[in-house]
Amino acid sequence: MSVGSQQLVPGVDFNVSNCSYDSATTSHSVNVNLWLADSSSASALKQTIQFVCQGKEGVSGLGDVACWYSSEHGELQVAKGGAFLSFEATTGGDATETLKALAKKALGRLP
Repeated sequence: MSVGSQQLVPGVDFNVSNCSYDSATTSHSVNVNLWLADSSSASALKQTIQFVCQGKEGVSGLGDVACWYSSEHGELQVAKGGAFLSFEATTGGDATETLKALAKKALGRLP
């Protein structure tokens, strides 16, 4: 679902999309948010995400900058080029590897 244009920081707009996936057999779900910037806003995006990730647990090997939103590992935030992705899961357990695998697949599909 396309949410449309949103302002991340003053003067920097992004096109935002969101997808949600619910398991047909369990109460598990995944929510993916994608913020795409034009080439002139890519560096502002990276700086913003670096600031957001300061003091949080970083994740290596994913995009330009990646971190867990909290120590529960229920949300993974990743920036690559002019894209910011947020992956949220409700699994009733540890979603660490699931979210990392999903992020790798999504990053491989970015333009």
